[in-house]
Amino acid sequence: MLLTYRSENSKLAEHLACDTFLNSLGDGELELKVRQREVDTLEEALRVTQRFEIVKNVVAYQQSVSTDKSPTRWKEWMNYTR
Repeated sequence: MLLTYRSENSKLAEHLACDTFLNSLGDGELELKVRQREVDTLEEALRVTQRFEIVKNVVAYQQSVSTDKSPTRWKEWMNYTR
């Protein structure tokens, strides 16, 4: 987006960039959550999306693993998040 509209700093260009990014996620629920935050910039949309993805992965991992806190589980967690 920035390469195409180098001198364009308008709200319209930023809005189009956000829309394009959110549409490309391929996850309607995630897109809706980010849009509900009413992000104004592409950077903000990316930051919020990353946060939601991290939380989603943590919750999925916690549901898939028992409450065992052994070092082996921690190593699995580190590999799961990569």
